[in-house]
Amino acid sequence: MFDFFGKSHMMMLAAMFAKSQSPWRFNEIRDETELSQTTLSTRLSDLVEEDLIVRRSYDEVPPRVEYEATQKLRDFGPVLHDMYFWWQEID
Repeated sequence: MFDFFGKSHMMMLAAMFAKSQSPWRFNEIRDETELSQTTLSTRLSDLVEEDLIVRRSYDEVPPRVEYEATQKLRDFGPVLHDMYFWWQEID
């Protein structure tokens, strides 16, 4: 199991919930969290593996990939939302 409470995981999830946008594209998450492309890619893979988000790829040109919260993560959404705003205040 990955370090769910690591700052980059929590920041990414909290930002996704705070903006109430679903599904998310990779660049939208990157712009919101300001994580590097490599870090974000690793964190998204971790979250997919833990069944907290779903990754959907579409057979289009150009390729399109979207990420969406699972029910498991949606249940935790209100806490993440509050954490996001708390981080904004202390940052």
